[in-house]
Amino acid sequence: MQERPASEYQSGIPAPMTEDQVPVTKWQPADIFSATPKNHQPFAILILNQALRLPAAVYSRLWASSIFKVAADGGANRLHDLNTRNMIDLSVDAVIGDLDSLLTETRKYWESKDVPVIHDPDQYSTDFGKAVKFIRSSPSRQAIDIVVIGGLGGRVDQGMATLSHLYTFQPDPAYSSGRMYLLSSESITFVLKTGTHKIQAKEGFDGIKLGKHVGIIPLKEPAIISTEGLEWDVQKWETEVGGQMSTSNHVKEELVMVETSKDVLFTIDLDTPGT
Repeated sequence: MQERPASEYQSGIPAPMTEDQVPVTKWQPADIFSATPKNHQPFAILILNQALRLPAAVYSRLWASSIFKVAADGGANRLHDLNTRNMIDLSVDAVIGDLDSLLTETRKYWESKDVPVIHDPDQYSTDFGKAVKFIRSSPSRQAIDIVVIGGLGGRVDQGMATLSHLYTFQPDPAYSSGRMYLLSSESITFVLKTGTHKIQAKEGFDGIKLGKHVGIIPLKEPAIISTEGLEWDVQKWETEVGGQMSTSNHVKEELVMVETSKDVLFTIDLDTPGT
């Protein structure tokens, strides 16, 4: 049996793991755009109340890969507009929220398609939260990944609430409740939990691919990060809101490694021709 270092007995602190022992969380965010996802788990779609500006073909591909779709209140208006503008027929399994943003003609449109329109009057939860709760209400979807479409580009307070929800609905360090991806018209954003992460940062499919601009945002609390694969890598770098932050960095390698002492947001822009 291998002898443990004397320092471990003296301090009571386990010796550091070697590099090949450190658990690494792997990410392949562009896989959600693939017609034949290889490494992505089944996912649900949640549409928020922001304009849908990506090419219609991108949304059609997401719909084809998703197994459940929900529009949160005004998100139903946005999907209706997308369908009408592009003469397509992307549907949802339900519309849910306090319905203060749902237009009368939009409600009639979805009800004519036998889509349930569910009024949840709880003023202590957001429409985002109500939609997540509804998605995960079935045992078969309790740990499903969720691609959240929209949520950024409008009011600052609503945008901050959306980013906060990415933390709220992923409390477990191992993402046992499922991963969440925030897809705006310009970027894809997700939470890196405390630990080491390997991100496939140069990948794309017809009509859309990951861009080169990266940000690592310590939204919840200060963090210490180390990176590999970016143009301006850092090692044991202290970062916090109101202090120094890694924004507008550039992807240099196919794989980007991020080690973080606390949960942080990782965001990468999208390269979409014609937008």
